[in-house]
Amino acid sequence: MKYAILLIACNVTQLFMPTPVSGEIRLTIGSDHWPPYELAEKDFVTHGFSKQVVEAVLKRMDVKIEGKIFRYPFARLEHHILHGHIDAAFSLSSNTERQTACYFPAEPLIDSKWVLFIRQKDKNRLTFATLNDLKGKTIGVVRQYAYTPAFWAFLKKENNYETVSNDEQNFIKLRSGRIDYAIAEYANALTILEKMGLNDELMPLLTQPVYKTKLYLIFNKRRISEQFATQFSDTLKAFKDTPEYERFYHDYFASQPINKAEFYHVCHRGNCVVH
Repeated sequence: MKYAILLIACNVTQLFMPTPVSGEIRLTIGSDHWPPYELAEKDFVTHGFSKQVVEAVLKRMDVKIEGKIFRYPFARLEHHILHGHIDAAFSLSSNTERQTACYFPAEPLIDSKWVLFIRQKDKNRLTFATLNDLKGKTIGVVRQYAYTPAFWAFLKKENNYETVSNDEQNFIKLRSGRIDYAIAEYANALTILEKMGLNDELMPLLTQPVYKTKLYLIFNKRRISEQFATQFSDTLKAFKDTPEYERFYHDYFASQPINKAEFYHVCHRGNCVVH
């Protein structure tokens, strides 16, 4: 995974007129807690790569943020954006339901990858090159995460998965040997493992990601115009060529052993489903 909310304090019909975006538009933003993309303290998102990027791009568009960025549990956040209770959300990937209800900017906030984690003691026993390598093994997944249709179809066919509420629970089960693999978003997982003190006990299988995807700020179609989403996309694309974007990336990812050619904005491959 791991999203934000935007509420416009102006007449909704004005958003669909072919006029330039101006400071008259005010947005309220929210997300869940999914470091390093968004970090929350109690009810508000206060830090995170995606938060920094979204704020910087909206500032360039002269679009104001109303109040603070609110934090919601992921399932509630997704419900709000799909049903038009909020204007926008991040950091979300694409799936059919979200594409139906929301505009996705052509430009993502960043690319990400989902990989399998195993215990260090199993590194000579467990590998991953294809889904067939997971037959006869137990994979830990997180409730409400979308993953990809192919991955879900395999798990359901093999009936070899166990579901938990969050990644932390998965890593605890993995550490104790109750599951063989845990699937997680790479950068988010490294942050969690460091906080849990499990960096030396659990390891990612990096030779073959399960899939790659893109993370977006998405806009509910009933509340925000396609024109606004396009302007956000164009502004974000230009912002990625600035030292400020580079600094945000360095602040949140420089300490992680991530292949920048895969993870940074110069890579635009992948169209899978995620957090």
